[in-house]
Amino acid sequence: SLRWNSTGETVAGNNNGTAGSTASELTDNFNHRIQRWGPNDTSGTTVAGSASGTLGWTASLLNYPTSIYVDSSLNMYIFDMWNLRILQWLNGASGESIIAGTGVQDASGNIYATSNTANTVTRYPQGSTSGTVMVSSGLTYPWGLRFDTYGNLYVVDDGSGTIVMFCAGFTAGSVGTIVASGLNQPLDVAFDSNMNMYVCEYGNNRIVKFTKVP
Repeated sequence: SLRWNSTGETVAGNNNGTAGSTASELTDNFNHRIQRWGPNDTSGTTVAGSASGTLGWTASLLNYPTSIYVDSSLNMYIFDMWNLRILQWLNGASGESIIAGTGVQDASGNIYATSNTANTVTRYPQGSTSGTVMVSSGLTYPWGLRFDTYGNLYVVDDGSGTIVMFCAGFTAGSVGTIVASGLNQPLDVAFDSNMNMYVCEYGNNRIVKFTKVP
């Protein structure tokens, strides 16, 4: 089974939970940008949006981005919250608006999307605009989504401060398992090659690492 330490450690941002605008801090939302941090970096490099923190509505600017997905070709998909859009940033290029809402794709090409107003997760077949509600209860203001290498789906539940896992192949109406809790306005989640879990904790302006338990 998959388990993580119940206590996380800050790996980017400030331990005191304050926001900032220097590259030594994680500042993607209030500074309207996405930063890249290497494994041993002590400061970030702006890779999307304005390095100076300028917000905007064009394809090259962001307006309070809250979630990001990077595919195998290093293309980025950014949930640009107050512009109500997902931006696709091709590797080495600026962004373009592709779709409203936020979601991730499974191994079969289905898109899973959250609605933080309806508190649901919906599955859309590839190329379809008609979906099936897979999770209709138990969530409060869900934001980010992520699949792991085993096909399990993780939902970042902002309202409850938790990360909820749904096992691979889950069906509509399934109940998820809470794998991390006590978070302050989490927005996104990701995993490294060792299945350690990283959570973007908006309320404390930091990234929290939960080490996988052997």
